[in-house]
Amino acid sequence: MLVRDIQLTQGDTATAYEAYKEHKEYFPLKEGQVFREGSYTASDGIHHKRNTIIYNGKEKWTKFSSTAEHTFMVGLPKKAFSGLCSHYKSIGGSNNIDKRDGIYLASSLNAIITDMRFSTVEEFTTYLSEEYDKGTPITIEYNIADEIVEPYDEAQQEAYNRLQNFMMYEGVNNISATDGLTIKVNYKMYEEYNAKNNGNIQSRPIIKITKVNDEKIDVSINGIRFKYDFKGDKYVEIDCVEKEVKYEGLNRNRQLEIDYEFPSLNIGNNEILVHSGDCIIEMKRKDRWL
Repeated sequence: MLVRDIQLTQGDTATAYEAYKEHKEYFPLKEGQVFREGSYTASDGIHHKRNTIIYNGKEKWTKFSSTAEHTFMVGLPKKAFSGLCSHYKSIGGSNNIDKRDGIYLASSLNAIITDMRFSTVEEFTTYLSEEYDKGTPITIEYNIADEIVEPYDEAQQEAYNRLQNFMMYEGVNNISATDGLTIKVNYKMYEEYNAKNNGNIQSRPIIKITKVNDEKIDVSINGIRFKYDFKGDKYVEIDCVEKEVKYEGLNRNRQLEIDYEFPSLNIGNNEILVHSGDCIIEMKRKDRWL
């Protein structure tokens, strides 16, 4: 008797045979092309990793300008395109510097931080030192403005597109590499955030979404799911009351894919899920940013 399929099942009840599933994808490197240490693949080519800096207060911080009372800056080893900070939210534009707490990292050779609590460099660097000693240092991670990009050829672009839709099966997935390469896998279905509405009524927010790496994002806010294509823009503001989508005052409604209903903020905590794409999400409930 020839047995083609066999399966061992642990338990008292037999289950139907499930065939072995295999899904192979390869990213072809061009001759002489290598992945650098810590590099990653992006939609338009192979990129260096982001720069990460941890501050301890011993850096050469100075005042941003003679008229900026609460803003301090320090040089960066490479020009920043955009970035994130462990302690400060991004300042949307240079016009907002010294008006509210935040960090400015857009197209700059400096990290520029505004903290309304401090008026001197000494006060600010003392705070940096204290946070470092507590084990909660001020840390920035930023995209390099002039990072090296090695554009994909046609075969690489097709492989990249397929890898974005790579299927992970339920249960155990075995991943291997040839030629002794090392694989590091960071698998997640979505990224989860929470925004708190401290008011006493449900309200519809203005949502500001700032692009980090990806042109397209897929987001859910309290179960309302939408997709957005930046098409080269740096950010978008979605007014959930007026149902308007704008960048620099220009209409961008055609770049938003959403049903008729726009998100609203419940009283207390609100669930935000980033299904795909890399972005920074801020929401304004009439009088304040969450």
